[in-house]
Amino acid sequence: MVNNAPTFPCIAGTTVLGGAGTSASAPHVTGVVASLIAKYGKGKPSQIKQLLINGVDDLGAPGKDPFYGYGRVNALKALSQ
Repeated sequence: MVNNAPTFPCIAGTTVLGGAGTSASAPHVTGVVASLIAKYGKGKPSQIKQLLINGVDDLGAPGKDPFYGYGRVNALKALSQ
């Protein structure tokens, strides 16, 4: 492991370095938020926030928890509401 980042073996015999934490998730969440703003408009930040929260895959304990937060962002789920 490099910097305690998770690694994932590949069929080719190589390893893919994974990312974890806010540094890895911020670009994904930002992309989903941009897509939500494109769909619903930029003048509704509380609606965008709620759509984002409702569009996650809840991991760990139900609801917001200290390890997973609200969960893993799911673009399709967020944009399908």
